[in-house]
Amino acid sequence: MDERQTQIKEGAGLEESRVNQELVDFLQKWSTPVLLIIAIVSGGYFLYNQYEVRKLRKKDNAFAQLGNIESSSSPSVFSLTAIADEFDGVASVSELALLRAAEIHLNAVRSGLDPSAADASDPEAALSDDDIAFHRERAGGLYQRVASRVAGDPKRGLFAINAAFGLAAVAESAGENELAKERYAKAGSLATEFGFAPLAEVATELAESVGEAERVTLFERAQLPRLPFEPEPLEATTEVIEDEGAEAPTPGDGADEPNDTEPTDTEPAESEPPATDPPADTPEDG
Repeated sequence: MDERQTQIKEGAGLEESRVNQELVDFLQKWSTPVLLIIAIVSGGYFLYNQYEVRKLRKKDNAFAQLGNIESSSSPSVFSLTAIADEFDGVASVSELALLRAAEIHLNAVRSGLDPSAADASDPEAALSDDDIAFHRERAGGLYQRVASRVAGDPKRGLFAINAAFGLAAVAESAGENELAKERYAKAGSLATEFGFAPLAEVATELAESVGEAERVTLFERAQLPRLPFEPEPLEATTEVIEDEGAEAPTPGDGADEPNDTEPTDTEPAESEPPATDPPADTPEDG
């Protein structure tokens, strides 16, 4: 009891109450701003997560639409360019769509066939010189559009290399051999810069062979050799099939053969003289 009495400090209750009052005053002063800051941080984090989710969904939708178009037998260049405009800045979907559309235009220049034609053997699928010039111009414009977008971006160096190869091919298809060599050299330098040594070798080989490629000749189907699994063509023959059950044409049915039973006007029918019978009362001789 004596020890406990010695531990009693005078004014200890007043000091404890003063500490509690200071805590209460601190909470009353700063609780509202602290709660507001916590709410702002929590709301910002929530909005950021929603933004990332929407961005991922948009990216997935962009790649899904691009995949659906490329999986078709004849992708539409108009659909590809529409996707490129709609999803500009979404990953690299726009650049991929533009390169695919430019490739379709360039193939039309090389083959001379309309890329939207369902049957390549259709005579209407052949392109005129003006149509080929149009597709060449479109291909060059799309390749240049990609090259301008990815210029100076080391993360998308492969797109720059593909665009350079495409521009060189467009120049070569137009007969501009010197320009094609310069562009192939540009593609080779880009491939070396971004660490694609095999593509640099391909660019060198293509630059050396500019002007040596011959124009592709399109043959008619009849000029092509028969494949082993194809049946031999049948010769066109005209056969007269007689039907045993068919009835012979009768007069009046519109038959073409003349009727021999009817008399003609040019050959009158001969008549025999009438027989003369003797009178009944004439006596017979001897």
